[in-house]
Amino acid sequence: MSKTCVYHHAGSSGMNTFKTEVFKLDDGKLEAVFTRIKRKRFPDGTEKEFVDQVTQFTANSKKELKGMDFPKLRSTKILLESDFFKGEE
Repeated sequence: MSKTCVYHHAGSSGMNTFKTEVFKLDDGKLEAVFTRIKRKRFPDGTEKEFVDQVTQFTANSKKELKGMDFPKLRSTKILLESDFFKGEE
């Protein structure tokens, strides 16, 4: 099953990067994906990024998606206040 990205936001705080993406699936459902990527610095000065946490939500509509219990993140607030949900009140 393929999916198309219809919303994307990324931000960082310290050594963490937070990505929020919403995809439209082939069957018309929406999938919201919240990803936290941690960056670790090693004693030799090199850095490595690794996915620390991924949380997914699937809904039949924007209204249903907006009502879900998303993680308590700054990027969640940005998503809920974005143009993506405009007119969905």
